[in-house]
Amino acid sequence: MFEEFDFYPLKGQPYFNNDKYWISPFNFIPENLAGYPEKIIIHDCTLRDGEQTPRVYYTKPERVRIARQLNELGVDRIEIGMPIISEELRNAIKEVMTLKLKSKVVAFARANPEDVRLSVECGVEHIIIEHTVNPYLCKYAYKLDQDQLCQRVHDNVLAAKKAGLWVNYMGWDFSRTPLEYSRKAYQAAIDAGASAITLVDTFAVTTPKAIGYAVKQFREWFPDIIIEFHVHNDFGLGMATALAAVENGATIIHTAMNALGERTGNLATEEVATTFGILMGGRTNVNLDKLYETSRVISDITGVYPNVNKTVFGKNCFAIESGVVSHYTNALREAGFKPIAYPYLPEVVGRKEDDFLIGSLSGKLTIEYYLNKNNIKATPEQQEDILAAVKEECIVRKALLLEEDLVSIADRVLNK
Repeated sequence: MFEEFDFYPLKGQPYFNNDKYWISPFNFIPENLAGYPEKIIIHDCTLRDGEQTPRVYYTKPERVRIARQLNELGVDRIEIGMPIISEELRNAIKEVMTLKLKSKVVAFARANPEDVRLSVECGVEHIIIEHTVNPYLCKYAYKLDQDQLCQRVHDNVLAAKKAGLWVNYMGWDFSRTPLEYSRKAYQAAIDAGASAITLVDTFAVTTPKAIGYAVKQFREWFPDIIIEFHVHNDFGLGMATALAAVENGATIIHTAMNALGERTGNLATEEVATTFGILMGGRTNVNLDKLYETSRVISDITGVYPNVNKTVFGKNCFAIESGVVSHYTNALREAGFKPIAYPYLPEVVGRKEDDFLIGSLSGKLTIEYYLNKNNIKATPEQQEDILAAVKEECIVRKALLLEEDLVSIADRVLNK
């Protein structure tokens, strides 16, 4: 078993668990955790915003199946969809409500009396009421001035509140709107009884520092209200802006599995779950070992699969091709370390796989690994010949090889 350095202890430290992960000790310096809540609440909108992914549509059985899976995953809230859309969707919501899920089920409604009425009819207890706060959209798309916007927001939040619902007001395109203008719409919602407000970077056009500033300002204006944050990922800053939002007072983050959603997609549930669940010491209620199963269920239903280099779910997440990497990984494994070439073991997120890829950059250790796994005996010289043949095959085919390909090459080399 490895010996620890006195100046760098591992066992019992929040940044090291040999059966799970090895992450940065910098994360746990007190000043770097300042401002973060003990738990971040995950509001998953796979079933609503995720369905706005081009070519994605959920049938009733699919919606119910995904809701069950998200509940097993342990997300705190499930945004179930917009009841106004169709009778089939309303029937799906009603069936989900009979399941008595642990996750809170949240309907999504426009600031429209019929949307609110149908949400109540479906039996939900929580609702998000949305309307843009961008003055140009209000004027040219909805024919509303600021007073009319505030009145519409107030009236519909009040109607939902009187119907006994927990209400959240979402002012979308918040990040392209002057803060004082947005403030009045959110104030109207709060005056009508909203328990939470969602600040929305609809088009992902805000830097982390800027969104931190905006959230901090709203926290000062509304110190007693729950602040939530919803963001897309057009500039690849979704996770960074979410962290900035949480650092400055947001406690609930909106996400979607597999980063589903319009354009570049929503902030991914798996990214928020692993960031707060691993990098920040268990600050989420999500069952991390259910992530991969949930991803596969949703991928099969939607037909949208993660890219090979996607965080958490990509095929390359736990894959090693380079001989240099396989060398130091093997050396530290022999010393007793488990998480070496990646930040956490695949089992942490429900994956289980061999990690040594067979490619043109593979080294001798990769050959030894698969020969031993298949009980194939070879001298050091023969192993070198097998490695050379493997590299040549990969270069010619411009591809990685499967285990059975290596076995076939080894058989050819050993019997020539």
